[in-house]
Amino acid sequence: MLVFDAEPLLAFFTGEAEAPAVRRLLDRVHQGKEEGGVCTVNLAEAFYFLHRRSEQDAESAVTALGEWGLVFHPADAVWKEAAKLKADHAIPLGDAYAAATALSLKAELVCGADSPFDKIAGVRLRRI
Repeated sequence: MLVFDAEPLLAFFTGEAEAPAVRRLLDRVHQGKEEGGVCTVNLAEAFYFLHRRSEQDAESAVTALGEWGLVFHPADAVWKEAAKLKADHAIPLGDAYAAATALSLKAELVCGADSPFDKIAGVRLRRI
């Protein structure tokens, strides 16, 4: 199972150098070779960033992620664990939600190369 942080999703939707690697992972989810998900907090991060550029781009991105087969995991399921991770590791709140979601699902967290997740014991990382 793969849980996506906002950073790789934004890299994909904005055409950054990491976009092909993210596309390969999304394709694996779409083909049923991997399960994939994203916490709604991280989905909101990606949405608001894209929305600043274009409301249509933001809406299209969310639709596309659902069509690829990503499950949108509700933040209320992991809020307490996210709060503890933020308190214990001084990481951004969005990152705490991504990590808490990955931990709760025993999933690999897809994140950027310079993300602060290596501070958190037990989180398996796939850096893009």
